[in-house]
Amino acid sequence: MEEFRSIKAIIIDPTGYSRDLLRRILVSLEVHDIDYVSSTGRALSTLQTHRRDVVFCDELAGVPADFMKTLRRDFNTRNILVPVFLVTAGADEQQIHTARDAGINGVIVKPVSVATVERKLRATLQTPKDFVATKAFIGPDRRANREDRRLAGERADREERRGRGRSAEALVFPVAPTLPTDTS
Repeated sequence: MEEFRSIKAIIIDPTGYSRDLLRRILVSLEVHDIDYVSSTGRALSTLQTHRRDVVFCDELAGVPADFMKTLRRDFNTRNILVPVFLVTAGADEQQIHTARDAGINGVIVKPVSVATVERKLRATLQTPKDFVATKAFIGPDRRANREDRRLAGERADREERRGRGRSAEALVFPVAPTLPTDTS
């Protein structure tokens, strides 16, 4: 997985076993620059000073929704747009919606596998979702897929041409992929 070599990751997990398993998975994908912290509070401190390309946050490390809301609004950090995955033993639909509404990019349900982590990394880093910033939400566009977002953008353009205008409260901006490009 040469394309993952330059990725800088952080794992937020208070338990050694699951943290080590995720570390081994990342190393097998050739991600070698990995930080480990045991709580979301410590992660926020680390993310204020160190740029990371991806964050894996275990549900036991703190309240994921609170962590995400703080991270996405912390203008002292260099990581407002960093992709964050919630790692959980059993995500119910409400937990997934709460995490998504807080700005999480995706959910990885345990047991974690190499194939799942690779698929999530590829999808998020190669074709990142646009970011949305409103008074109530900062995070990846929550619409299901790019086609839904394209259609919503066309609908907003039509409304603007009709004189209704776009909401001045919402900003949508594209996020550039963080994977290195092959120059060979």
